[in-house]
Formats: sequence, structure tokens, C-alpha cells
Amino acid sequence: MKKRGDSAYNMVIVLALLCAAAGLALGGTYRVTRGRIEAQKERERMAALRIVFPQVKKDGFREVSSPKSAFAAGGKYHEAYDDSGKLVGYALEAAGTGYSSTIRVTVGIDAKAEEIRGIKITFQQETPGLGANCEAVEVEETLWDVLVGKREKTPAREPKFQAQFRGKNLDHFVKVGNKYQNIDGLTGATITTNAVTDAAVAAVKEFKKRILKSSDAE
Repeated sequence: MKKRGDSAYNMVIVLALLCAAAGLALGGTYRVTRGRIEAQKERERMAALRIVFPQVKKDGFREVSSPKSAFAAGGKYHEAYDDSGKLVGYALEAAGTGYSSTIRVTVGIDAKAEEIRGIKITFQQETPGLGANCEAVEVEETLWDVLVGKREKTPAREPKFQAQFRGKNLDHFVKVGNKYQNIDGLTGATITTNAVTDAAVAAVKEFKKRILKSSDAE
């Protein structure tokens, strides 16, 4: 007759073995997929860089590591060079707390950090139909185009919300109360609007202050 203590002991052993097997399986899966995951992240990072600096070729970006760039993911940012080797700007990574997620943004600025060349939201999980519209692209296709099956290959358009940052300097972003005066906010999503704008503006100011040592970064 088995003792109750022996039964409990055996249960613990079985559970320990199952946990060990699960851990080994997860570890093996991660090792197999890690390379693909990193490659996908690099493709997404490069796509964001090409959006904020469309005139710069793939090999025109140089990653820079600096302990001073605390605003950037992993203490890194990118320098952007044109075909002649001239520095045309920088790409920074920033993040803001939205309504239901952390929003990550790549911000392109000119070489003097005086003008935003463009932004690209690289991650968000905001409310569909509200905050998630920060990535919405206006549809130009008509009902007739759909009915006749017209499918012209056109370049990917920039989301309207993100497009309004292009070509703006820091003086453009005036905040009164909890709203930016010169930014067309997302309908019903002030928190998301502010999260993106706050993150972009703060990243540029921090970059000017800590990296470029500019006195007008305040």
C-alpha cells in the first residue's frame, strides 16, 4: 500500500520534470528563432529609417552608441549621410505612454536638430478606431475602382497624423493645458496624440542638450 507521502513526493518529481522539459523546449525554440527575430527587427528598423530619411540609401545610415543618449533604445541613435558623404541628420528612437500601450517612435531630425524631417511609429497597441488611427492612411480608392477591379500599384502613403510632423521645428509644438495648439490631434484620443508628440519633442530636446550641446534645447 502506497503511503500518502510517497504519492506527494512522486507528484513533485513529475511536476519538476515537466517544468524542466518545458524550459528546454522553450530555450530550444528561442535559439532556433532568435536569428529570424533579430533579422525581422533589423528590417523594421531600416524601414523606419528610410521613411524619416527617404533620400538616404540603406548604406547611408551609421549606428552610434553613446551613454549620453539615454533617450535612445540601448543608448543608440543613427547618423544619416547623403550620397556625397555629407551628414544630413540623425534618427532617434523615442517612446511615450499612450492610453493602452507604450508607443515607440523613430524621429528624423536635420543635422542641427532644428527641424523634424519625419516620424515613424514603430509600435503601438492603442484603441482601434481611436488611438490606433495614428497609423491610419487615407484611402483614395473610389467605389468605382473597387467595382471594376482597378488595382494600380502606388507608393505606400504616409499616415496623415505622422505626416504633419515633417518639416516642423521645435517652436511649432506649443502645448497649452493638455493639448498642442498646432497639431491636428486624433479624434477622441488626446492621450495618444500627446504621447507621440511628447516623445518626439522630448527626444529632440534631449539630443540637442546632451549630444549636440546646444544651449537653446530648453
